[in-house]
Amino acid sequence: CTNGRCIYRWRVCDHIDNCGDGSDEDIHGVCQPNRPVITCPEFHCIHTNRCIRYIDLCDEIDDCGDESDELSCNNTMTCNSTNNCDQRCHDLPNGRGILCSCNTGFKLNKESFKCEDINECENVTLNYCSQKCVNTKGGFRCECAAGFEPSAVNRSDCHPAEQTIDLLISEPDEIRRLRQNTIENASHYGVLTEDQHDASFISIDTNNRVFYWIDESTSEIYRAHHTPNTVSTVYPQALLNEDTTHLIIPSSIDIDWIGQNLYVTDLVHGCIWVLKNDGRYATKLITNIESPWVVTANPINSNSTWNY
Repeated sequence: CTNGRCIYRWRVCDHIDNCGDGSDEDIHGVCQPNRPVITCPEFHCIHTNRCIRYIDLCDEIDDCGDESDELSCNNTMTCNSTNNCDQRCHDLPNGRGILCSCNTGFKLNKESFKCEDINECENVTLNYCSQKCVNTKGGFRCECAAGFEPSAVNRSDCHPAEQTIDLLISEPDEIRRLRQNTIENASHYGVLTEDQHDASFISIDTNNRVFYWIDESTSEIYRAHHTPNTVSTVYPQALLNEDTTHLIIPSSIDIDWIGQNLYVTDLVHGCIWVLKNDGRYATKLITNIESPWVVTANPINSNSTWNY
């Protein structure tokens, strides 16, 4: 936001002033579909949405604010005689030559004077997708991740395709599950696994319906099946630890549900471990970290982040 506040990207252009200064509803090129169409009688600045006079073109003054009125100026040609413009050509007043410009979704290369596609997906201010952004020639489209579907109201928003939502809650001696069904407007709260000592830091593999957690009192990592039955409890399985040099002291975990690797922060040894989802092949991925606390894996973007 212009005032320094941070909001979720999917909150941009939702007709609500989430920033508090209106900047999330007044972003150039992003909220344009919600604005009235601006008709320019003369020259329309592509990137700043301004209208300027033809007489102000190629006068060595950046009237547009994006230099589009000063790029690709040619003083010896006309659009009818010789058109070397890639997309758009404008005759300047008083026989001063031509000016080349690009269509919406393209930008002019200052060296080649060719129109190049703008990748809106690389800039958070140029797209309003809540999950996935796919660049197209001259534009972009929004898609949803697996297990989600586009909203019927706003196609850029994604909602869970499965209407049953589970929230796992760790307590010292057990892990509980709060299940809600948005269609039936029903909920159930019960024990998922019990007889724990100090359960914490839950990570869920939704593809295989397996969840992982740490027992901080024993410094062990457990996993169990995330059963659909809300009545029965599950039995935990401790992960193997084949490392003979160091005992892994986990402080947080996160599962890569695509590669089936488990990432573990270790405050005692100042490192991040990576191991298979059953505990095998434990390897120090990053070392010499001062107090690594919480790790998060993003297998879609092939990266991981951590706080310390």
